[in-house]
Amino acid sequence: MSTINNTNTEKTYSADVTYQRNELSKFQKVAIVTNSAKKLEELVPEPGNGDFLLEGITNYAIVAIHNEKARENKDYDRLVIFTDDGASFYTGSPTFRDRFMQIMELMEGEEGWALSCEKGNSNNYKGKTFLTCKVVGL
Repeated sequence: MSTINNTNTEKTYSADVTYQRNELSKFQKVAIVTNSAKKLEELVPEPGNGDFLLEGITNYAIVAIHNEKARENKDYDRLVIFTDDGASFYTGSPTFRDRFMQIMELMEGEEGWALSCEKGNSNNYKGKTFLTCKVVGL
């Protein structure tokens, strides 16, 4: 597995790929290093207002981030998803990541489907939402 490491000169930020579905292309490595992927939480509508479709998923990776300047958790994981049109998306949501990994394993080799990304209202935290996903046919 190829591993990329992005460490800034002040040593306050690093990103290490801990899992990749397929070997990352140079484009995909650059997307991770430059943090140019789009944040799913910002693209998915609020609960009850529809979904955001991810079609043509070609690769994905889990990146371990260390950020000394983070306010709360300095160490966290980020799921980065790549699609066949060259787009890339990311989320730090553990709920989404776990569901996504489960779906990708079960749907391996299948065609004619997309990933519907949705927000739901949290039962545990009033006023908070969570990100999840499900398979939809095309």
